[in-house]
Amino acid sequence: MAEENWIYSPSGIGYNWRYQPQAYAEAFARNANQISNILITKWDDAGSLKADLMESAEHVAGQAWLKRTTPLVCPESDFLFLGSMTKVESFPTRNTDGNYGVPTRDDETGWWKQDRIGYQCTFINLPYQVKEDDEVKSLAEPELNRYCTVHPMPVVQNRVVSGRRYVISGTNTGVNETAAVPEVLTRFLIKQWMWPYAAIPWSVISSRSGKVNSGSFTIKGTTYAAERLLYEGLGSQPEEYHGPDGQKYVDVVHSVIVHPENWNKTYWNGSYQYIEIEGTSPAQRRFQSASFSEIFKPA
Repeated sequence: MAEENWIYSPSGIGYNWRYQPQAYAEAFARNANQISNILITKWDDAGSLKADLMESAEHVAGQAWLKRTTPLVCPESDFLFLGSMTKVESFPTRNTDGNYGVPTRDDETGWWKQDRIGYQCTFINLPYQVKEDDEVKSLAEPELNRYCTVHPMPVVQNRVVSGRRYVISGTNTGVNETAAVPEVLTRFLIKQWMWPYAAIPWSVISSRSGKVNSGSFTIKGTTYAAERLLYEGLGSQPEEYHGPDGQKYVDVVHSVIVHPENWNKTYWNGSYQYIEIEGTSPAQRRFQSASFSEIFKPA
């Protein structure tokens, strides 16, 4: 394997695909397609290469997007991305003539000295869109447009109707229950994948929780008018895990509820009307509003 025929990773690490037909495999299933093959690189570069070819992200303070290393696209299928790398074989140090010689031992570690290492590389489906920094960094909310999934879920709330009461059917006999009508809403669980723990905007999450959007806001191509979205905060506890680069990451889940009309309106006399808290000066609506953009950006 001549080094001049190597492919080079983004940081300049050389590697090549091992010609070993029996190691090549394809497995196709519903949303679980996989292609695997063996890659070879220098032993000294093995640790750095996996972070170069798989996913990683760097948090740059004050930057609205994460500096991401996107996973390698499969040479045989452009919708599969490198999901795992497993060391499966190694080759001893070469002689001066370029041939592999007799293995020798490293006196410091006790391990055998190696010259090349083989990685079993498996390319998989990913649940989110993979985009380079340059494709998203000019957008209003860059990280909502990659490494992000949105899961809608219908929810029902009982909205209290003031000035009404329940009565026994066919009579005017009142019952001691507050009148309410069911209102069908949609909760969005917005999951931002592979987020550096240090990039979680904790102060923004805290200050925006319980507020509605002050201006129009777009989620996965649909734009919602002001005060239609209520931010509930995090939908689950972020759990840390290590990425291929050895850094700690979390998957951050945000919960947002969409109102069919407006969170600060109530249905009255045949139409939705704004309501205010009695006795407040200046008049205060039920929900305060705030910008949602910062919720989905790195701290």
